[in-house]
Amino acid sequence: MAMAVLCNTAESCLNVANGGDAEARYRLGLIYLNGRQGVAKNPAEGFKWIDMAARQGYVPAQADLGLLYATGNGVAADNKQAAEWFGKAARQGDAKSQHNLGICYETGKGVVKDEKEAFKWVEKAAGQGHLDSMHYLVAAYANGAGVEKDYAKACEWYGKESGTLFISNQQKRVSVSDMNRNPYYVKGFKLCEYVAKTGDVAAGNNVGLLIERGLGVGADAKVAATWYESAAKRGYAPAQYNLGSLYERGMGVPHNEDEAVKWYEKSAASGSAQAMYQLGHLYRIKAGRISLFPNEKNRGDLEKCLHWYEKAAEQGMVDAQYDVGLMYATGSGTAKNAKLGSKWLQKAANQGHVEAQYLLGGDFEHGLGVKQDYVQALKWYLLATSRGDRTADSDGRSLATKMSPEQIQQARKLAGEWKPSKAK
Repeated sequence: MAMAVLCNTAESCLNVANGGDAEARYRLGLIYLNGRQGVAKNPAEGFKWIDMAARQGYVPAQADLGLLYATGNGVAADNKQAAEWFGKAARQGDAKSQHNLGICYETGKGVVKDEKEAFKWVEKAAGQGHLDSMHYLVAAYANGAGVEKDYAKACEWYGKESGTLFISNQQKRVSVSDMNRNPYYVKGFKLCEYVAKTGDVAAGNNVGLLIERGLGVGADAKVAATWYESAAKRGYAPAQYNLGSLYERGMGVPHNEDEAVKWYEKSAASGSAQAMYQLGHLYRIKAGRISLFPNEKNRGDLEKCLHWYEKAAEQGMVDAQYDVGLMYATGSGTAKNAKLGSKWLQKAANQGHVEAQYLLGGDFEHGLGVKQDYVQALKWYLLATSRGDRTADSDGRSLATKMSPEQIQQARKLAGEWKPSKAK
């Protein structure tokens, strides 16, 4: 983890790798495998270093080692070894490996063919948002492969998959007409529409989402609103949130923040962290209309903002935890409290929030709300750097000049061992 500060060239990675660092060995393996940084492509040498890192328990290396065995890249193809390494990474929570292990069980490559075991592992990956796995579950439930046929479940997973697909399509600038007509999207829409017409509120909400996004059907926010409203009035929290969102944005319904608040509050009362967070966001906007800076005139709105952010944060919503941390650290909507600020930033950082990791590094470096600890500070800077935060990289380099080699090594070890925690 976070080798960008201390291992950013083939030569520096080789020096660190020879010292036994698992991530440096993995990164060096990737350099040889792909022929980067002026190093000639050498799959066999790449395999050697990745294999060493995998045997040290480094999960990304285990996942890639499985792929190398599966494809015969840098080593003779061996399905049994591939499945074994996919299994090691999968059991440590790597979504890509969970999916690949599931496919091994589906095809019988390297393991005894077992549809139920295949479904089990793919479901774990899908639960982490792995797109191919969600696609697999849609088909599995629709066709009864490895699990009892269940169209409602198929629609549920298609709804989750479609959200990721929609974002991906936007990033790729896929045309609206292509999204409307894509055969897979059309099939998914018809599946959910069929289930919704049986009275299933979750499916009705998904139909609304598909119509709003224009996936497999013409986009029409007004029609989407009718589907959301039908499910929302029956108490379905996600539909209440979606209807509130339409009122907030003025899409398909007149712009009406009071209506948005009403539906968000209903959704929040059912436990929706997303609705709680959006309520906080609305109050923050209201406060900003009064003044760009906290003062007596907008204090009430900022207090409501913090109230809802904190409720969402308590449910483990990482963005809310970050925002609560900032509000306590800066005294926005509450008295300034560096200790509480650091507490909430740490919760967000533990879930992998990059900005929180960087700010927490600063807290530990300067002793803001926590006891000053250069090792912990560098650990968090390294982690933020590994996710592309250049300011964390700069601050980490500066901090390292004040630390002993032993402290730097300890920080690197802690960063390498770090794993994101589950929301809590």
